[in-house]
Amino acid sequence: MKNNSAVNGGVSVGPGLVTPTDATSIHNGATVTANPQVTSMAESQTLPSISAPQGASCTAVDLSNSESLVLYEQFSPYCFTTMRLKNSSSLSVVGDVVVYTGDLTADNSATVNMGGTPKQLVILVTSNADVRIKNSGGFKGGVYAPDSAVDFDNGANMYGAVIGDTVQLKNSSSVHYDECMADVFSLGGDSEPSVLSWREL
Repeated sequence: MKNNSAVNGGVSVGPGLVTPTDATSIHNGATVTANPQVTSMAESQTLPSISAPQGASCTAVDLSNSESLVLYEQFSPYCFTTMRLKNSSSLSVVGDVVVYTGDLTADNSATVNMGGTPKQLVILVTSNADVRIKNSGGFKGGVYAPDSAVDFDNGANMYGAVIGDTVQLKNSSSVHYDECMADVFSLGGDSEPSVLSWREL
């Protein structure tokens, strides 16, 4: 974390660290609001990789500048090979939606579910491709990307929860953890994110 980025909540790192802050980099005005800022988990957590549902026919999402897309609960879960939201485009959801995708990029000022609540949208990344929310972009929901580098760039804002192989906040970007996501991303024991039903369109 650097240059005035912020986490409104706490940061958890791997188990067994006497000094948990040794596993983080927080500098140049970056802040974590919890006290203590960084804690070491009591035990190791398994982050299982994600695969698209068997038999799913996945398509690409490529929104042009200022274009919008609405996803509906009755057609969830969705499966995309890639998700690209270009400048000032928007993705919104009606109801509770799960999305499988190979990657996710939200370009300058693009927004994802900013009119909804974090628990309404969960994005599961099925590859090790980067996830990027770019300059002044906004995201409200959950991102589970255990094999990916997740980057929030200049002024990007995340409301919800994020799990990645690495997570980096740059230049005044922020993550606002929402406690409603705790049961969505419960990873205790052998549990993992899962979909209760699937409908092919």
